[in-house]
Amino acid sequence: MAPNDADMPDAYPLGDDLHKIAKDISGLREDLKGLAGDVKKLGGHQVENLQALAEEALDNVACAVQRNPLSAIGIAFGAGLLYGVLTRR
Repeated sequence: MAPNDADMPDAYPLGDDLHKIAKDISGLREDLKGLAGDVKKLGGHQVENLQALAEEALDNVACAVQRNPLSAIGIAFGAGLLYGVLTRR
């Protein structure tokens, strides 16, 4: 038979353990909130970096089209024709 709290000489009430566990859980919740905020900030910075890269790529394409407009028209026509042939089936 397992001893109960009254039989143990150095036993303390179970309520103290529950209070400590509740305190630890509360601390973990706060840590998770802080971690979530850090992840959100990091994700925001990554989105900004991707937007900057996309804008730079778009600017490069625009410059290339302005330098070689006939080539750009030919490439766009060929890509459209290929897309039409592939989606027709």
